[in-house]
Amino acid sequence: MEYNDIPRTLKRYSFVEKMNILQTWSRKTMNLNGVIDRNERGKTPFPWELETLLLFSVTSQEWRQGRFDRNDRNFVAMINCIRNHPHPIVDKLKGTNDLVNELFVALGSVQFEAQEYPYYKLYRYYWYFSFVNSKVNMPEIFREKLGSDYKRYAVLAMSLWMILWGNEYKVSPEVYTFILSQFPMELSHLTITRKEYKIQLKNITASIDDYMYCLRPSYTYPFVEEQGVVYLPLPHLLMRSVTSSMLYRITQDDNHLAQLIGKEVLEPYLYQIVLRSGLFDEVYPEQEYVFHRNKKRTLDVLTRKEGHYVFFDSKMYTPRWDLRIFDQDAYQWDIDRLATNCQQIYEHIRNRFPSQYNPFHSQTVIDPDCVYGLAVLREDPRIQVDYIYKRTADLLAIPRESPEYKWLCQHVGIISLSDVEKYCFTHSDLPGHIYGDHSRKYLTDFWLTGEIDSGEIKDTEFKDFEKDLLSDCGKLFEKCAEKGFLNK
Repeated sequence: MEYNDIPRTLKRYSFVEKMNILQTWSRKTMNLNGVIDRNERGKTPFPWELETLLLFSVTSQEWRQGRFDRNDRNFVAMINCIRNHPHPIVDKLKGTNDLVNELFVALGSVQFEAQEYPYYKLYRYYWYFSFVNSKVNMPEIFREKLGSDYKRYAVLAMSLWMILWGNEYKVSPEVYTFILSQFPMELSHLTITRKEYKIQLKNITASIDDYMYCLRPSYTYPFVEEQGVVYLPLPHLLMRSVTSSMLYRITQDDNHLAQLIGKEVLEPYLYQIVLRSGLFDEVYPEQEYVFHRNKKRTLDVLTRKEGHYVFFDSKMYTPRWDLRIFDQDAYQWDIDRLATNCQQIYEHIRNRFPSQYNPFHSQTVIDPDCVYGLAVLREDPRIQVDYIYKRTADLLAIPRESPEYKWLCQHVGIISLSDVEKYCFTHSDLPGHIYGDHSRKYLTDFWLTGEIDSGEIKDTEFKDFEKDLLSDCGKLFEKCAEKGFLNK
């Protein structure tokens, strides 16, 4: 079978069969800690391969009502075609450095988020959508956009995840229906008709060559409705649909709101988790100061650990969707955007601190080689940092072969918020991993890619949230059991 044969092949199978076989294999990628265990990789279809097959399944209108056998050869052949299909642009870039970099961006877009720890993400967005201050009321905004309280979405997603993963409970068909019946409003906002799915996909791309990497409507709408029946073909996307996708939906086409949330919500969250971790001797939020009679502001979170200073700057950043389909303009645009962030951080830690401001109680002489600044992005940038550093150097007029360029690469970094969470929630040595001997070995290495010191979660607020969420799921399961739908 060839890649282009997939649509014709899928037209032979009923829509029900296509949805069912996708869900069967999607469930095999799930465990209670997220998606895909390292030991399972390669033995089953990868989640992103199933996501690609779903795009074909929705767009391929049936002319027969065939069924998949238990070990259907056509299913295996289609997965292999998807796995081995080279994008036409990839062929053009063969033998060039651009291939590695742009392919990494595209692959990362479909792979990285799926492997994040789901409980951290649920806590993060629960914190976001529960936040209230004098400038923003997130519960009110959330209800206006999505008709309910965020926690109900989290309980729906987690309870379905636990049931469909199926380690503890034997599931009857009635359980799935009963759970959905308890969340009618939430289900309506997470469901898309097959017709609308096709329209959204066509607006993203008209080429099936892009299906492996492109944005999927299923990220936002895990449920698909066809002829009055609601299907959940890829339950492994449940967590994505009720976390990062919801922030996109709330801020879509509203730059003012996006900037407001970035400033008033994301920055305090970063400050709070760093402060609670107890990993630093001093921690301060953004400070306002006066220099030459002008009011200025520092970076978002200022920390000190003994004689080292680490500054964090929260960025409301998400990679452009057209990076997934190898758009050259989008690729350069994101490099410029990230380089501008690095330029700003460099100017703060190299030129402004401590000469213009110093909020720390410790007023000893500060060694510039002990000062670090990190851009904290809400999503991993996926772009090779070497390209970002080179562009940053150009913006700063720093020669690339100079000692100052080396200082830039060693003291200004880009990390994702999930990186900070995994260190802070486990009280692992975040400062040491930033400036210690066990951090980056090469200038072009990504930051914070090593293993955390401990897998034991110690953050009490996170643990309370997790306990409360699982308790609500347990109450839902008890209702299922009372109706005779659920047996341990």
